[in-house]
Amino acid sequence: MENQIQFLWQLQGVDLDLSAMEGQEQQFDSEIDRLKKDEDELAGVLTGLEEQLAAKNGERQNIWAEIERLKGMVEQSKIKLAQITNNKEYFAVLKEIESSEKEMSAFETGLLELLEEVEALQSQISDQQTLLTEKDEEISTRKAETSSQVKKLTKKSSSSQRKRKKIIKLLDKRLLARYDRIRRRFPNAVVNVKRGTCMGCHVNVPPQVYINLLKGEEILNCPNCQRIMYSEPETDSE
Repeated sequence: MENQIQFLWQLQGVDLDLSAMEGQEQQFDSEIDRLKKDEDELAGVLTGLEEQLAAKNGERQNIWAEIERLKGMVEQSKIKLAQITNNKEYFAVLKEIESSEKEMSAFETGLLELLEEVEALQSQISDQQTLLTEKDEEISTRKAETSSQVKKLTKKSSSSQRKRKKIIKLLDKRLLARYDRIRRRFPNAVVNVKRGTCMGCHVNVPPQVYINLLKGEEILNCPNCQRIMYSEPETDSE
């Protein structure tokens, strides 16, 4: 029985190491996913800014077309003005020219404001592209680092898996099944008992149970948490 509990304790050590390695790999994956999410958010902002810029440029083209149209109208009115001999028509054309020039001036003011907005958007887009490039470089660097770490973990995990298989061959099948069943609830299915206290649930085990455990004649479960109990020789300093 003593050998079996020793093998079981060794198996648990291997399993805890494997779980820790799996947790590290998941942590690496989560970190890369988080960085990619950040990158996607930056790309989304960049797309939004580019769409705004495209809309502003379209608006600028429309305003410029209106200014050119009004310029043409003023030129035509001036030509017409030179040919008019009637005072009433003359002043009517002058009014048309004045109205067109006023409207053109308003468009030109709007165009200047629009150009400032376009310039501001272009600056934001440039900054956003820089942030996106930096994030892409960060992801590439971190991927390379985690890839190296994952390779080391994979190598260590393979070694632990081989060790696990060797230990399992030495274990009683019913005991192994019992261990696996408990481990679905607790990562540490096998726990030490010190001075009559289960180190898994920190509850004192009944005195007779503790005495039987120390005898080492059978493998016992903690009456409270049902973990498999293991007792190491205690020293006076403990």
